[in-house]
Amino acid sequence: LCLVSKENQTGKTTFLEFLQSIFIGNTAIISTSDFEGSFNQHFISKLLIMIDESDLDKEKNTSKIKQMATQKKCFRKAKFENEYEIDHIGKYIIASNNERKFINIKTDDIRYCIRKLKHINSFDPDFKDNLVKEIPAFINFLSNRKLDTPIAKSRGWFDINKLDTLELQKAKEAGSAELYVELKEFFTDWFAEHKN
Repeated sequence: LCLVSKENQTGKTTFLEFLQSIFIGNTAIISTSDFEGSFNQHFISKLLIMIDESDLDKEKNTSKIKQMATQKKCFRKAKFENEYEIDHIGKYIIASNNERKFINIKTDDIRYCIRKLKHINSFDPDFKDNLVKEIPAFINFLSNRKLDTPIAKSRGWFDINKLDTLELQKAKEAGSAELYVELKEFFTDWFAEHKN
């Protein structure tokens, strides 16, 4: 899941903190530098691994997250300790102010669910506290609702067509070669100026 918006005050970080309140002790909010680092003991065994203010557009980061999002086992690495293999149950959530280049998505990638968030107009200083108070009701709602996708439709569970959003297309285009992007902009501008 990728939550993106170039605007501030959209609730990206608040949502991550809300998930931390639900899954107490089984989440980690990390930075891009934490993810890029050699040691992963502080997040690798968690259910939810949330990368806030993501800037993972380097090819090696993209490959690493794609691998980690699908693997069943991984190595826990800590400073001054031997690494060892563990079961990997991690689900990844990426939050970024960069709507297009937060990760390098290729045209054939099908594993990203990208949602663009809108600015929240009214500020409520008690919003986080109220969210936490509503956790039991929220869990009850989730437990008793009808699932939109009750059986797996793909490797990532959901119907791939439902994940193909405008935001995903924009991110894929941004992941294209620089020359492609420049040529597309050039021809789009040229045809806009030369209607005939």
